[in-house]
Amino acid sequence: MIVYYFGADSPWYNQSEIDINRRNMAVLLAIAEQPNIKLVYNVIRCTRALLFNKKDQIVSLHPKIKNVYIAIILPERGVLKKITQPLNRVLLKTFLPKEKKGQNNLSWCYWPRGYEDYKFLGLLDRMVFDTDHNIIEDPNLAQNHKKNRTQLLIEAGNRAEIILSSSRSMIAWYTSKGFNNTKMLMNGVFKSRVHFVDTVNKAGDDFQVTYCGTLSKWIKLEWLLKMAKDQPNWTINIIGKNFKTELADEFEIYKNIKMHGFLKPSEVDAILQKTNVCIGLYREEPALDVNSMKIYDYLAKGLPVVVNKYHAHLGEDFEHLIMVEDNYTDFVSAIKYAKPIEKDKLKPFLNNVTWQNRVKALTQSIDA
Repeated sequence: MIVYYFGADSPWYNQSEIDINRRNMAVLLAIAEQPNIKLVYNVIRCTRALLFNKKDQIVSLHPKIKNVYIAIILPERGVLKKITQPLNRVLLKTFLPKEKKGQNNLSWCYWPRGYEDYKFLGLLDRMVFDTDHNIIEDPNLAQNHKKNRTQLLIEAGNRAEIILSSSRSMIAWYTSKGFNNTKMLMNGVFKSRVHFVDTVNKAGDDFQVTYCGTLSKWIKLEWLLKMAKDQPNWTINIIGKNFKTELADEFEIYKNIKMHGFLKPSEVDAILQKTNVCIGLYREEPALDVNSMKIYDYLAKGLPVVVNKYHAHLGEDFEHLIMVEDNYTDFVSAIKYAKPIEKDKLKPFLNNVTWQNRVKALTQSIDA
């Protein structure tokens, strides 16, 4: 099978598993590593100049991932659009590899952007649409954009052979619209990231708590600020950057909060080496029923993880290896008295939830 992948963050060059911190890039690599996949064409929307200047195009060093560049060649504005748009599609198909003519091809579209690039080419082959999380009830989505997002999701769902999401509420939304071609694709971890740290979990002046994630409207901010105030002897590491918020500014008054900004995964690992307990803090909203990739990364280090009960399935999703608390007092207590995770239970769990295993089941069902 040959896969055309739409929605990657960037052209593929020579990324390793340690470099990846986003679902779309993790899935791209996991697809390429499946034995039943011959090639993955990573489709990148670019400028007209870059389309014709191959020497500036990044060449992938992965043997099964090839970058394919697409761009608007003829202007698609005003009354000319009806004429130039179909011409662009014909012209662009000359840039696509010849294998596209085969019948056993699949387009894999991540998020609306990926679907729009797939649609831009006017392709009609088999298609998988991955929403990632709930992107219709997303608190970061402006209300005036919801109508267009709804139309796009329904259109993509009608074209898709399979609709994927890591969110049960997103699946439920599609089901309520009459779709029955949905599947869960939960987040995972790369096997190479599994390396348990030797951290002594004891309270003291150097007791470190780490939160890693985007600083967005999703965060349960009030618990985080209260914990910083109530536990002045704890060092609270916050790794991430603002997304449509100014949350970082609110942390500046607390001397025990260390703001690290956006870090590469290898830099995150260096902080986890000194961490006693990792935390997750998300608002209890129906649309936020996702399992952050960072929780899997925390567990891959063998560190205790404490999260608030932001959705009902957290415990079972992580086979009760993480501590899930539904009030602030118990949340802080769980951090303070966190016990080491039982490694004999943790190891098989991490093996089952690798990105390779997550994607394997899907590609095999599609192949069948």
